Amino acid sequence: MPRKFTGKEKSRSARDIYNRRELKKVELHPPSYSLSNPAILAESYIEMEVTFAGIIEGVRSDLDTTSRTDVLRIIDKGKRDGKLPWRTNMDHDAIFTLCAHDMKLSKRDGHEEIIIRVAIHEIEAVSYIRDDNQHILTVKYGDPEGPCHLIVLLCESKMGCEQLCSLMGQCFELAYTDATLQGIELSYMDGTSSVSSFNSSNITSSTTTSKSERSDSNRSTPVTPRPDQYGFRTESVQNLHTKRKTSAESELSGTAVELLQQYTKKLQTKLNVGELQQFAQLLRAWHTGIPFHEFCDKVLELYGPERKYLLLGMRPFIPDKDYTYFESYLERVGLSSNGTWSDSVSSNPGNVKYG
Repeated sequence: MPRKFTGKEKSRSARDIYNRRELKKVELHPPSYSLSNPAILAESYIEMEVTFAGIIEGVRSDLDTTSRTDVLRIIDKGKRDGKLPWRTNMDHDAIFTLCAHDMKLSKRDGHEEIIIRVAIHEIEAVSYIRDDNQHILTVKYGDPEGPCHLIVLLCESKMGCEQLCSLMGQCFELAYTDATLQGIELSYMDGTSSVSSFNSSNITSSTTTSKSERSDSNRSTPVTPRPDQYGFRTESVQNLHTKRKTSAESELSGTAVELLQQYTKKLQTKLNVGELQQFAQLLRAWHTGIPFHEFCDKVLELYGPERKYLLLGMRPFIPDKDYTYFESYLERVGLSSNGTWSDSVSSNPGNVKYG
């Protein structure tokens, strides 16, 4: 149990606060607390002040952190077992540092000793629970096949917890989107050992678009919160096999690889995370058995009328045996044979004919 401060110690501790450095913060607005430029998380980091209560180890992997009662029972037991303090003080003040790669907790003092660092892909769930006047944020991480761990943090307000939940959701989205795009590239490469001899000069390559230019529709959607709870549950990011990718890349020309990378980046700006996942699933289904015409129909349905021009970007990666059909399919759905998929100027490019 933490000791109580004397009057002099409280005064000294209060003075020490003013010697603490300014944290690297960003302005966030309710209700979504979305970053206007998500590239901040990918290229830099954000810091917030929290109270670090402790870590409870050996938590059940199937623990539903959106269940207020279950989480509070674990926290209460953690206090009885001495894993968490009954009351916190300034010694528990910590800096929560977040980027697209990991979250880090360090002591809020001049030395800023690191308490723990957890990779984003190891985080399974984050949730906010209010208990009396406490605003509790929990981070569940670890091996989903075995015992997990629960980091218990306290924030000064509900808004602070909601901001952290939102920021972590945005971090996971960045990691998940990148993994999905790599999966799309792998699927394309695996299925294009005999790509068509389409002339790459017929395609106008698009301007590379950064993550910051994605629409708000790509944000992760938290679990619908109860009045005193806000949280989200992450999905596992599939491990990508570098050797497999390298082998597949060797079968494609440098130009084809470059066009493929440009196309996946374009998809990232036009599809949300769920749609990217659906597209990757369609690619896998095509390469494992569904007829090519069915694949085309499903992709067209996914893209919809306003984004069907994206089909044009697939032309360099269609195998020879399917290429003639694909060209006729483009004509049938109202896309000109000499159209391009670059739409860096307009969402409805003038060089693409719509039916």
